[in-house]
Amino acid sequence: MPFVLRLLGLVGVVWSAISLPVFCAELPTKGVVARILIDDSFRLNVLNELLAAMSGERRQLVQRSDHMRAEGLIRLRIAEGPVAWKRSEEVDQDTASAIQSIRWSLAMNPADSFMWMTLYTLESAYKGSGERAVAYLDQSYVVGPFEGWIILRRNKTALAAFSSLDSVAQQKVSSEFAAIVEAGFTDVALHNLTSVGWSHKNRLLAGLQRSDIASRQLLAKRLADQGFEVDVPGVAKEAKIGR
Repeated sequence: MPFVLRLLGLVGVVWSAISLPVFCAELPTKGVVARILIDDSFRLNVLNELLAAMSGERRQLVQRSDHMRAEGLIRLRIAEGPVAWKRSEEVDQDTASAIQSIRWSLAMNPADSFMWMTLYTLESAYKGSGERAVAYLDQSYVVGPFEGWIILRRNKTALAAFSSLDSVAQQKVSSEFAAIVEAGFTDVALHNLTSVGWSHKNRLLAGLQRSDIASRQLLAKRLADQGFEVDVPGVAKEAKIGR
């Protein structure tokens, strides 16, 4: 028994020596990732310095998936940042690096619906919205069909590619739009519908038939206030204008 206890103690020491540096190294990146996810802005030199620090760390025996996710998101923000002063080959290189990092992140955590959506966005911008890129967007729906805040970003992205999606994927996008309306994110739904979703408005509005009447009435009123003449299922004209 004493031998077993000593062995377990040794294992604990070794594990701490391996894992603790990884956890400590990731602490500075978590705040940056959180800010990236809410579309906060960063100076390019700050992102480059953080990325250099992450890349310069010695390889650990334990490589956590959130470390790879952080690197992918930082590279994404660099690729999306101001590029007017860059040469086109620098833009391409930044985008390719971001795609590679996101692929590594997904290899370690394939259930990350946000990163699948991000991979679609980059691939479609870099190589065009072909079948492979659309498959990434569809995978985002497969692993996270109604995943919290992600649907608020993904719906606009998906509506912009609506015509390229098959009928099953289009139904997912339509259901997602209805979920946004019913959850009370009226401003998001209004913007998505009247911008990238306008050419598909009839299908999107028809998909609201099962949503609660209060959320439909609110959307109808906001649409009428903005001067959009559309029929929201189950909402009379008088309700649209607030009479």
